[in-house]
Amino acid sequence: MRTKILLVCLASQFLFSACSKKEEPAPQAAAPAPAAPEAAKPDEAATASGAKPNVNVSKEIAKADTSLKQRDYEAAADSLLKAQYSGQPMTKSQTVDHYNKMRQLQQQIAEAMMHNDPKAKAAAELLRNTHR
Repeated sequence: MRTKILLVCLASQFLFSACSKKEEPAPQAAAPAPAAPEAAKPDEAATASGAKPNVNVSKEIAKADTSLKQRDYEAAADSLLKAQYSGQPMTKSQTVDHYNKMRQLQQQIAEAMMHNDPKAKAAAELLRNTHR
């Protein structure tokens, strides 16, 4: 029962943090900014320059599925975020698959965070920071 409550709280936190507007982020002079995963850096540069990265949504969802099976939370989050922010339209089945994989990822992260898994904490932070 406690696990279900924690999962609901974590899922609602993800949803509400994505929907809220923040006027100005709090200054973080004391803490250095966390480094982005190496795989995400080239895509961020392409997105910043206005060019759309060439992303195959189906392959990214399949990569996320493989990463979830291996409990590689950061790689799964990275793949799902690439598919989500690629700017490429998704079919209905891709949208459903993406939604289900994101929920599965969030559930696995919540469970792993209860066991103090540092990789899960890093993946949760990655997901939180993408909505800011």
